[in-house]
Amino acid sequence: MNYLHAIIAIAGIHILGAMSPGPDFAVVVKNSMRYTRKLSFMTVLGIASGIAIHLAYTTLGFGITMQESQTVMVVIQYVGGTYMGYLGVKNLLSTSKMQVEDNTVLTETIRKRSAFLQGFLCNLLNPKAAMFIVGSFSLSIRPDMPLWLLGVFCLEILAITFLWFGFLAYILTHPPVVKAFQKMHGIINKSMGLLLIVFAIKLIFFSKF
Repeated sequence: MNYLHAIIAIAGIHILGAMSPGPDFAVVVKNSMRYTRKLSFMTVLGIASGIAIHLAYTTLGFGITMQESQTVMVVIQYVGGTYMGYLGVKNLLSTSKMQVEDNTVLTETIRKRSAFLQGFLCNLLNPKAAMFIVGSFSLSIRPDMPLWLLGVFCLEILAITFLWFGFLAYILTHPPVVKAFQKMHGIINKSMGLLLIVFAIKLIFFSKF
């Protein structure tokens, strides 16, 4: 029964974490409004892959090392902030317009690899995501817990991440929704760019570890 409580606690923490506006949220909205559903899902897959790496080093004990290493966290902080700022500026400078014809979203396109890497690097280079995983595990993991429970934690976190952002990508690329927001595309595009830049500035100049 205690194991069930731990599983529910981890799930609750990560549902709230995933739904909170952040860099991952911004990049999914940005790509969903600019590209096709397939490319949006590639971005979601990239985010989930970044989470998988955070989970891997956390379960292997590297999370403790990261918590204690100021240098590692500062490097990730600056690299991650720079990348988010790059995505934001790129979005602000974009002049693309969205068109919808015959229930198909026609937008500018990028390679699947690029869409994947945007989500992957946005999550992987965000030290807040790293520390969120480490912190939530430290609250729930006990020395006497069996190894299979760690596997359950990892699977539910990955499932929550993919399902939430996948749902977001699906809704935002649904033709009726796209048509409703077609006229607002430029504003949304610029807003997501500004949001990413705000996250970058906050991460580089105001985050303390």
